[in-house]
Amino acid sequence: VTGFGLGLNLSLEGNRITVIGFNPLDPTDPSAPPPPAQVCGEISPGDVIIGWNDQDVRLLSFESVVALLKSIPTDATEVTLTLLLAEFVGNAPLPPSAFEDEQRIDSK
Repeated sequence: VTGFGLGLNLSLEGNRITVIGFNPLDPTDPSAPPPPAQVCGEISPGDVIIGWNDQDVRLLSFESVVALLKSIPTDATEVTLTLLLAEFVGNAPLPPSAFEDEQRIDSK
């Protein structure tokens, strides 16, 4: 799934919403600049999204997080993602306390 105006390519890996790469904002234009998520230099493949604009998203479904990312206005100048960096993720699952009863909920 592409993170739309951010240019994120996301995947659901186990119970984690993981960055797997970046997508150009205009795939039909080979001279298009890289997407904002890549340009910022703070996001890497393997990072896990755990928050968005001060909202904890660890209990949200993949579809709900994608909907949040889709809701970012195209003229937004700042978006805050909270990430669990890939170097700390490894193959270990997030602690159960991160998921309160280990169940996901949908935002409404």
